[in-house]
Amino acid sequence: MNRFFAKEIQDGKAFLESDESYHLAMVLRMEIGQEIEVVFDGRLYLARIKNNDKRQAEAEIICEKEVNSEPNINVTLFQSLPKGSKMDFAVQKCTELGVSYIVPIITKRCVAKAKEGKEDRLNRIAYEACKQCKRVSVPHVNKCKSLKDVDFSFYDLAIVAYEDENAVSLKSVLEKREKLSKVALIIGPEGGFEREEIDGLKASGVMCVSLGRRILRSETAGMAALTAILYHYGEMEI
Repeated sequence: MNRFFAKEIQDGKAFLESDESYHLAMVLRMEIGQEIEVVFDGRLYLARIKNNDKRQAEAEIICEKEVNSEPNINVTLFQSLPKGSKMDFAVQKCTELGVSYIVPIITKRCVAKAKEGKEDRLNRIAYEACKQCKRVSVPHVNKCKSLKDVDFSFYDLAIVAYEDENAVSLKSVLEKREKLSKVALIIGPEGGFEREEIDGLKASGVMCVSLGRRILRSETAGMAALTAILYHYGEMEI
């Protein structure tokens, strides 16, 4: 069944986003009376098309449906800004895997620079990825921040993947923790973290973990760690 995001639900009617209206009417050529799924504010509904106008499609809500596509653990990815389109790739794939929030960060060895308004593009990528993988909650991509300006005390667990950590694995940290609600996952840039950055993170309560014997690319490390976290807590089936 085709699924669409609504911008508003009022008086039992769902009003679709403008691009969703165009897709329904002009691409899929759906007709009045056909049933669709509608997503609004993290909830999923069964609805029937009432107006297939390409500028403002409307659907009548039939009932609310059960949602099982969202993880019960919120993982925020703090991704050091990589070069080129690698951030686009990381946002897309981590959205598909189940990340809750994404915060691009600037670290000392970042080559890429923060660009004004880039978060709009990244949020669009997250939105499209959500539609593709049938999620109902679109992860929000924040504006880029400096690593030193982030407060990690909000999280039940904050971990940083560090290539020079040999004693503590991600698995060993997770095995010592019961079910968590909020996790911060920090990933470094292509050149890795500087030692003083790691020392600062440790001083603020962040745990250094190893992701294994092989050094992963920055855009790969976040996906690998996110998958491991969600799998460990039963949020993924492999």
